[in-house]
Amino acid sequence: MSKRKTPVLRFKGFHNDWEQRKLGDIVTFYRGLTYSPKNVHKTGTLVLRSSNVKNNVIINADNVYVDPKIVNSSNVKKGDLIVVVRNGSKSLLGKHAEVIRNMPNTVIGAFMTGIKTKHSNFVNALLSTELFKSEMHKNMGSTINQITGHIFSNMTFNFPKNKEQNKTGNLFKIINKILFLQERKYEELKLLKKALMQNMFANKSLYPKLRFKGFTDKWKQEKLNSIASLLNGRAYKRNELLNSGKYPVLRVGNFYTNDKWYFSNLELKTNKYAIKGDLLYTWSATFGPHIWTGKKVIYHYHIWKIILKNNVDKFFVYEFLKEDRDQLLRNTNGSTMIHITKSNMENKYISLPNKKGQKKIGNFFKKFDNLIIAQNKKYNELKFIKKFLLQNMFI
Repeated sequence: MSKRKTPVLRFKGFHNDWEQRKLGDIVTFYRGLTYSPKNVHKTGTLVLRSSNVKNNVIINADNVYVDPKIVNSSNVKKGDLIVVVRNGSKSLLGKHAEVIRNMPNTVIGAFMTGIKTKHSNFVNALLSTELFKSEMHKNMGSTINQITGHIFSNMTFNFPKNKEQNKTGNLFKIINKILFLQERKYEELKLLKKALMQNMFANKSLYPKLRFKGFTDKWKQEKLNSIASLLNGRAYKRNELLNSGKYPVLRVGNFYTNDKWYFSNLELKTNKYAIKGDLLYTWSATFGPHIWTGKKVIYHYHIWKIILKNNVDKFFVYEFLKEDRDQLLRNTNGSTMIHITKSNMENKYISLPNKKGQKKIGNFFKKFDNLIIAQNKKYNELKFIKKFLLQNMFI
């Protein structure tokens, strides 16, 4: 626990030291409902579980209802906080949400704890701090990922006077609301793009449902290998990858989560390099198309560079390949490993309008992608601001 008695940042006019208090002295806890599978029904009393909490908001997800006759716990009320106190995944422990409206015929499950307090906004923000997460992980069970009610109640944190609690809590309530709206806008933009993709690309009839004004021609269907060539990158042995060198070696992981770069000093044929603007496709482990935006690199064997004929628009093909990837993922439901082979890709059929139509559609979705990227950036920047304020407005 920090020895500081005041936070780094606070609202003007507040100067008093914060006071160390047990959480149980500030809030009232209530237990969740224990039930058996035979009590579960299609309707009845809703039981909120871990799956119903996402990004500090209560959502509908795998809802469970029980016979109201077995309910002996408190209904969830506006202003309550619900916290996950037991879960198979350590990372989900402490997940929480504030109830923003009364929820009749709704209780929490046995692996949840309910919190009632006059300062729900402040406590809700406190539960989002690294201070709370650290305290929680320090006190969780050694064999089961859980926090007992006794331990939770005796956790000690620093609290300001009521007026400052309200001021600070209200700030984070506003930030949470903006975050929720910005995330929803981001998700809605993605859904809108998905709907447009499904309707602006031609179906089996070779006529799309939605078209730009002035375009009426029937599309043509071609195999991918008739409009493009797929070139493999260079296959590297482990000892050929250097920690520094003239050319970065672009591997599949560099597109996703792996920030570790290797290098090479080899001078290769021109087609073994990727430059800004090239259309690439990762086909090992994770798969999908990319427009390369970085500097000159040597691309790895598990990446194809797609060379298109002059009468084909790059961004149109890029969007087609993204929709094709999403369709493959939807059809498998994540239950089986998807194998992408060069032969299958080359023999894949693609429906094409004329070059002018391709360019129109490709540019439209390029701008739409930039809009989605900008919205996601705005959302992530706001999350960063919230994180910074949590680190500096609590002690």
